[in-house]
Amino acid sequence: MNLSLNNESLLKDMGIYPNTLTTDYPVQELDRYIGIVNWLTLYKVKFGSSVFERIKNYKEVIHLLCQLQEWEKIQIVLCRYFPINSNISLPLYEYFLFNELSGELLTITQEILSSLKETKHDLTFAKLLKARAMSRISNQIDEARLLLEELFNNSLVGTEIHIQSLAYLGIRQVNSGLYQEGIENLKSALVKADELESESTLKIKELKTDILENLAFYEMNIGNFQEAIKLYSNVIKLREDLGLFHKIIGSLTHQGIISRKIGKYDEARLFLEIAKNRAIEIESESQLVWISHHLAYVLLNQGNLDMSEELCKSSIKGYQKFDNQWGLSDCYEQMGLIYLAQKEFSKAEEYFRLSLNIRETIGNRHGSASSTLDLALTFWNMLDFPKAIFYILKGFYLYYKLGILTPIRFYRMLKLAFVWTLGNRKWTM
Repeated sequence: MNLSLNNESLLKDMGIYPNTLTTDYPVQELDRYIGIVNWLTLYKVKFGSSVFERIKNYKEVIHLLCQLQEWEKIQIVLCRYFPINSNISLPLYEYFLFNELSGELLTITQEILSSLKETKHDLTFAKLLKARAMSRISNQIDEARLLLEELFNNSLVGTEIHIQSLAYLGIRQVNSGLYQEGIENLKSALVKADELESESTLKIKELKTDILENLAFYEMNIGNFQEAIKLYSNVIKLREDLGLFHKIIGSLTHQGIISRKIGKYDEARLFLEIAKNRAIEIESESQLVWISHHLAYVLLNQGNLDMSEELCKSSIKGYQKFDNQWGLSDCYEQMGLIYLAQKEFSKAEEYFRLSLNIRETIGNRHGSASSTLDLALTFWNMLDFPKAIFYILKGFYLYYKLGILTPIRFYRMLKLAFVWTLGNRKWTM
């Protein structure tokens, strides 16, 4: 039988030998094992196939292994390294997350947990993967938080699962705008990870960079830009040292975002172009959509409304393709600002409301506060001052509830209000 080298190795790791299937397994299981071998040896990926089509056979193999209740073999498949380019490979479960296939990973983990729930296997790893997948899906965020809390509370102190569940919980909280709880959990997870010292695995070292990256995200959102830049630079260096080159794109993009926020537009474009080239190298369409969205902001700030609008509309299509409600709401806000700059106030209001509705639905508290102030600016420009004042007060209250109404942010919010009512209508937060 003509096996590819990787899948021959994978079958060997699972202890499945194509030439002895009929003697190794009982007749009632034989069809499933033949199916596993066929999916791994006969499935061909056509040129130009989608990311999902490239790994469809592994999903089918896991499905068959679930029917056989072979948890050890399932873990071998999930941890099988899969290339994203000639230099970088990821475990299959990380490959799903990296390529915005969280829904597929969620389906897999749900089947694993359902199929094996009556067995004595420790399914903690599957539960953690389920929580990570859910945390990337807008309508599953609260359930993800509850599962991460459960994993943290039920795991032994100092174990990897204990640290990972706490860190991913903190990351989810920070990204949802629950800053105080999230930052406390992230800092606690970082201390616990540091305590492992020489026993720290590559996974924990990688997790530490995730924690630092989200601490940087928090510093950026409260307007502490210098500390954020310092943290992002540290994350990039650590990930380069660890060979995690595919995870550098996020920090590069955020450095570009910060440069834009402080008015260094040429520097912002440089960071974003570097990030874009990295994303092209690893064929990450989802990250290219995200980077284009932030390039559109730079163009908006530079007064190039036509090009900004074109990039924004392209990003909207990209986010819709990946069903990324978080990114979609960000783009709707951006379109609102573009129309506000063009003095098309009705269209601006329409897009700000679209953004606000999505953000309230998915639990993006920080984004909801931002969209609320956007509406205030719109109504002020429409000379509807009662509504403008209502949304101004509501927006400030929402920022206060988030715990990030710092003097720096208060000043920047006043500057934003001045620019979009009396100024040149292109500066953004």
